[in-house]
Amino acid sequence: MKVVPLRRSRTSQPATAMSLGQGTLYLTIASLLFIASGYIIHVWLGQYLGPEAYGVYGVVIQVMTALNMIHYVGVPQAVSKYIAQDESRADAILKSGFVLQVGSTLGIALLFFLLAQPIARVLNDPSLTPYIRTSTLVLVPYSVMTLYMTGYYNGLHQFKRQALMNIVYSAAKTISVIGLVYVFHVYGAIIGFIVSPIVGLLVGVRLPRFTGERFPYRPLIRFSLPLILFSVLSTLQLSADLFFVKALLPDAADSGYYTANQNIARIPYFAFTGAAFVLLPSISRSVSRDRVEQTRELIRRSMRYVLLLLVPSTLLISATSAQILQILYGDDYAPAAESLSLLVVGLGFVTVFGLLSNILSGAGRPRLPMMLAGLGLLITALSCTVLVPWLGLTGAALATALGGLFSMAAAALAVYRQFRGIVPIRSLLRIAITAVPTYLLATSIPATILLLPILYGASLAVYLLVLTAVGELRQQDWRWAQDTLLARLPRGTRFTPRDPR
Repeated sequence: MKVVPLRRSRTSQPATAMSLGQGTLYLTIASLLFIASGYIIHVWLGQYLGPEAYGVYGVVIQVMTALNMIHYVGVPQAVSKYIAQDESRADAILKSGFVLQVGSTLGIALLFFLLAQPIARVLNDPSLTPYIRTSTLVLVPYSVMTLYMTGYYNGLHQFKRQALMNIVYSAAKTISVIGLVYVFHVYGAIIGFIVSPIVGLLVGVRLPRFTGERFPYRPLIRFSLPLILFSVLSTLQLSADLFFVKALLPDAADSGYYTANQNIARIPYFAFTGAAFVLLPSISRSVSRDRVEQTRELIRRSMRYVLLLLVPSTLLISATSAQILQILYGDDYAPAAESLSLLVVGLGFVTVFGLLSNILSGAGRPRLPMMLAGLGLLITALSCTVLVPWLGLTGAALATALGGLFSMAAAALAVYRQFRGIVPIRSLLRIAITAVPTYLLATSIPATILLLPILYGASLAVYLLVLTAVGELRQQDWRWAQDTLLARLPRGTRFTPRDPR
């Protein structure tokens, strides 16, 4: 059968501004519920299972997450891209994507099932073998769900259906994991991850029409590979330290402590993920139109606002690590507080690296972030082999900080060389100087759990006042914040009328 070249459908209509606005709202709600469900599961399991069993769960889930990333960002995003370009061929593209997705997932699942025992030995815990083998059953249903959710429906701009699948999946995951743990302990949590994507598919699966037309596999594979490599390397950069803790520290509870640390330290990382997704198409559009000065100003403004928010949130978590661990996980996790203070700083570096990576990808250099993520992972791994046996959990956190700092610095240098600007030096100095009293205030006042919100409010107030006093926060910044917040409200709830254009 002759392959028809890719074309834009004459019958398909582009999504209107209203549909895109509604789609953004649906997907934002779904993403928030997805993140919330993950934290509910982790916090509850950390308290119910205890540090040792929770550590087993954390290691197995990190292995499973790294494998799932192969099928979350690769073929589904390629399917979304080509369906968006030509909706008339959506069924043919879905069929080809389905074959690639299921075929590759089955192969990887089988490979890791066979390698479960060697992986468990590398992690210095042979008892992990049956857990890893059970977790491979998650891969196929999850990969099919993501093919429909982030691939097929996203490409068709059916954001409501995409969001609905994600919401149903998140709810099913929360209920099934928590419910099944009561019966099957750690196995119950893994079984919950097998059940939940199947439930999500019940509201989104659709068999494509078999018209005889086929879409070639090659463009799907070519588009997918760089995305897969970068995502897997980035995921491992976030989780490699936990694997080394499991492999190199004799106390089984240490991996449970560090799993708790990771989930708290990633709060700023997840909070700024949306900024990364907004930056990529904005930079891409500006670069394609050869608007050099506009691109430079967009980078400076975006990175400045991100640092203004990221620095205090990171430092407040670092300063109050013991209280946060006690609130979320209980007194049993108190030994993790010191390492959490350092780990959240390291993941702050990784967060900035993620934003800079999206700038470079938007500027047409996707291979460079992939290489920097790989080098950052290598530095983290080598540092862990030395620092974890010497400093324990703090060594793992320090290794992550070193790898993240390298990736961030290298990406910042690449962005600066290409665009001749990231954040004005004067702004960087002011933010750094202002952060010092904020951190000192949070560490000098021994706030109880009940007084912790008051301490956060006072620290942020001091931060904003000092920024204003040194001239870093100006009237236009407050106006931008007001306009941004009001722009997210329904039109009828805004306090001042605005031109909809």
